[in-house]
Amino acid sequence: SRAWRKAWSLVVRDVPTAWPLLVMEKRSLGYVTDSLVVFERVSGKQMSDVDLDALTPAARLDLFRRLGRTLRRLEATGLKQYDSKSTNWIVADDPALGPVPIIVDVDGIRKITPPMWPIERLLRSMREHPQYTPADSRELCLGYAPFAKLTREGEHEQLDARPDPHPLPEGEGTNGEGDA
Repeated sequence: SRAWRKAWSLVVRDVPTAWPLLVMEKRSLGYVTDSLVVFERVSGKQMSDVDLDALTPAARLDLFRRLGRTLRRLEATGLKQYDSKSTNWIVADDPALGPVPIIVDVDGIRKITPPMWPIERLLRSMREHPQYTPADSRELCLGYAPFAKLTREGEHEQLDARPDPHPLPEGEGTNGEGDA
């Protein structure tokens, strides 16, 4: 039932996830001893198995920007993906939008308790993908925090900050202090 509630909390927040369809519980002496949740089938490949080189440069850029924006949207609504690794995302191919990242493992969704940042977990996990490049990391970070200054260890130059082609609606993504 915990996965059921977490999945519905993502659906009502308009975060791309598999819709929960059915929950069944077996009870013994009033306690749940076994349960099963059925989700909709999401067609696509796990993020860890996607052939990144087969994507067009624009589709690749959009994919990583959308990943970052999805993590940012979660945080803007008071949630965080604590297990944000590449195997917990499915990339669905939408004919109109291109590749869309969808969260398929909702067990890692929790209320925000700092200082863990899901972007770091996802970046570490994506480094294992053979086709993942530093440019992909940059786009993922720009999707996550489009107005933040990007720096490398030992360098203090600012990379060109292109405007976010898919901004969040007005009022979303801020906590009263800005969007970083």
